[in-house]
Amino acid sequence: PGGPRGMAQAGEATAAACQDPDEAPAEWAPTDEEVWTALLRDWLLAPGACVAASVGELADGDLRLLFAVPDWDRVHAERHREEITQDDMSTSFREIDEQANLGALVRGDKPDGGLWLAGEMYLVTLSRDENWDGTGMKVIFANRPQKGAWIVAVDSLVVVALYDEAQHADQNAFRCRRAVLDLARHLVGEGWA
Repeated sequence: PGGPRGMAQAGEATAAACQDPDEAPAEWAPTDEEVWTALLRDWLLAPGACVAASVGELADGDLRLLFAVPDWDRVHAERHREEITQDDMSTSFREIDEQANLGALVRGDKPDGGLWLAGEMYLVTLSRDENWDGTGMKVIFANRPQKGAWIVAVDSLVVVALYDEAQHADQNAFRCRRAVLDLARHLVGEGWA
């Protein structure tokens, strides 16, 4: 179901936009919700590799989240206060801004209070730069018990893909990583990133 052929299910205009932006309708723009939700759904959720995903744009150092599937609550939470354990094992309460923390992580900075997605803290275990066909990508992996997140940033575009082994026995870090990298490569190939 994933890939360019699967786009036809999302409608002709969306399929055209997803496959060839030069032939898309004049009113199409890369920020169209219909296009992005179809991409996220068809490449990440429909194949069963991920339980939720979002796409955002990094501009002037700040991350602006644009779209999420199946809904925002599965990917990101509003600002919230959490008790955080410090290096000296003491605790303090911090306001967590998930969007700002994700942006800091993508920029290569340490997120204040850690990485939180959908109200849950994730441990970042991998952050590296990769190159695909001459295009640089930042690839980040974070996990927590039975869950994980792959974050891929290409130029200003940031895709977050989440998997949940407890909800879906066939979801795992490998399948989620492969799916989000395939999507990122597709976006690069289409000139969107």
